[in-house]
Amino acid sequence: MRHAASTAWAFRASCWAPTFLKKETALQAKDQLFQMKVEFDKESKERRSELNILEKRLLQKEEHLEKKIGILDGKDADISNRQKSLDTLEKEIKDIAQVTKISRQYISDRENAIKELGLKKEDLS
Repeated sequence: MRHAASTAWAFRASCWAPTFLKKETALQAKDQLFQMKVEFDKESKERRSELNILEKRLLQKEEHLEKKIGILDGKDADISNRQKSLDTLEKEIKDIAQVTKISRQYISDRENAIKELGLKKEDLS
């Protein structure tokens, strides 16, 4: 009878063994999948963190460049205003030079007329 009991036990074990192994394998696969998911989530979180840092840096650089553009636009406007002022001054200088030239010509013509008439400058005063 002992032999029959041990045979029955061996038979039951041989029947349960494949089911047990399938369950064990499935459990190990689930555990491995869970570990892979945890690792993936960790890596994803780290990558998102890195991307957020890079995005902040990029935004700071963009703000810095916008400030520089604003400064350069202001300088450009200042240069344009100075150029307009210089153009106005240049025109005034040309006008003054023309008036000076006309005045010198007038003085020269007057002196020549006085000489031709034989008069002295003192006589005209």
